[in-house]
Amino acid sequence: MDDVIFNGTQAQSKIISAIKDAQNTIKIAVYLFTDVEIANALEEAINRGVNVKLVLSGKELNGGIVARFKDKCSVYVDDRTGKWGDMHYKFCIIDDRLTLSGSYNYTINAQKNNKEDLRITDNSDLLQKYITEFNELLDQVESKSPISPSPTPTPSPAVPPDSTSP
Repeated sequence: MDDVIFNGTQAQSKIISAIKDAQNTIKIAVYLFTDVEIANALEEAINRGVNVKLVLSGKELNGGIVARFKDKCSVYVDDRTGKWGDMHYKFCIIDDRLTLSGSYNYTINAQKNNKEDLRITDNSDLLQKYITEFNELLDQVESKSPISPSPTPTPSPAVPPDSTSP
């Protein structure tokens, strides 16, 4: 399969459909993510047991998604503050078998207002390049400080009441 979509509503629908079809893994690297409908589909996938990894740019607009998913899946922020350039990717890999990529950010503005493109492919050569790039990006951001998965808190030992208190 190799297709391209230029309509924002159709692009959003295709992303949601691909997320709903995921069985094992979803890997997303995206500059901006504020679309609640895509987020809802992603949360449903997590609840089905799909392993999700998100790499987002350090833009403030991503704060809601980071807060929503930080305790549910692996979330990483590629914050290049003080450096030239941004992590400006917009791609998603489903089950290491399908890639969705293009100019489409996961935002309502992309869906309703912008001129965007979304390419969907299962071409194995392209797929392998995206998998390699995602893994390299993940290596870079994991070494900085992942936001999640959050470590399981260690219970504090019980402290006996102070018998000298009045």
